[in-house]
Amino acid sequence: LHRRDLVARYAERTGRDVSAVGYYTAVGYWKLACILQGGSDRYRDGAMASDGTDDAAFDGRVEALAARAAEALKA
Repeated sequence: LHRRDLVARYAERTGRDVSAVGYYTAVGYWKLACILQGGSDRYRDGAMASDGTDDAAFDGRVEALAARAAEALKA
């Protein structure tokens, strides 16, 4: 099931206006990017326990989420 199909089904069954779904999707991605950035910063600053996690796993993730937010605004 594609996202657009799910949104269409939701609109059909609830009768709600879904014209701003791109905005709310973008906000969700943006919030996730902010949370990840904060966690990444705390991890790199040593505020989180060192469990051997490779901090390189964070690299590019915030930028990718921000890009998805921008894409969602265009849709």
